[in-house]
Amino acid sequence: MKDIERKTINQRTSPLWKEERRKRLTASDFGAICKKLPHTSCEGIIKKKLYSHFRSSAMEYGESHEGEALKSLENALGLKIRPCGLFIHPKLQYLAATPDGLVDDGIVEVKCPASCQDITPNKAISLKKFLFWKIDRFGQIHVNTNHDYFYQVQGQLQVTEKEYCFFVMWTKKGCKMEKIFRDNDFWRDKMLKKLEPFYFSCLLPELTDPRYPRSMPIFNPASILEAQEIKKKGKTL
Repeated sequence: MKDIERKTINQRTSPLWKEERRKRLTASDFGAICKKLPHTSCEGIIKKKLYSHFRSSAMEYGESHEGEALKSLENALGLKIRPCGLFIHPKLQYLAATPDGLVDDGIVEVKCPASCQDITPNKAISLKKFLFWKIDRFGQIHVNTNHDYFYQVQGQLQVTEKEYCFFVMWTKKGCKMEKIFRDNDFWRDKMLKKLEPFYFSCLLPELTDPRYPRSMPIFNPASILEAQEIKKKGKTL
């Protein structure tokens, strides 16, 4: 598996990176999967993962400024950030992650939101334009542990077996960094028990017997169909 990480160091431009991540749940998927309601079809997540090639201007903007963000972090830390490829979980090989870089015993994840490009990170937070952080009633800024990015980071830390992540929001007006440590309890209680059944009951069936290319509805397991029936009956009572 370490061989794959080295061979996919070019990330998005690597055919092997695309091939290997397509057949696994990757950290960027984790938030949507873990927060999915029991009655919600898995179709939306599966279609986006396997069949969507859409790339928004916001995605293009973020990727084009990733290098600047990494350089800003290097200057702030006084450390060299090492590039990396696709990591595969050493035991749960259906899980994978591609951090934006490695530093000591940690990883790096940067976000360059196009919607906030001309304001400072703290201004973006105060305007609720970037919701990874939230402001409490005392005016203190805290990490929003219910945000998809938090799930992404915790997943990356588990897959890479690293201890912490430097999470960075970069804009043309500055950058904000948060050091996030691996939370094994969060992983066990809020993530793993959702990821495992989703892979085996939703993604794997579409990988082994693709239905969408044949204009057939994507398979939903019995647990989802039962939850949909319960919800439907609740509405008719």
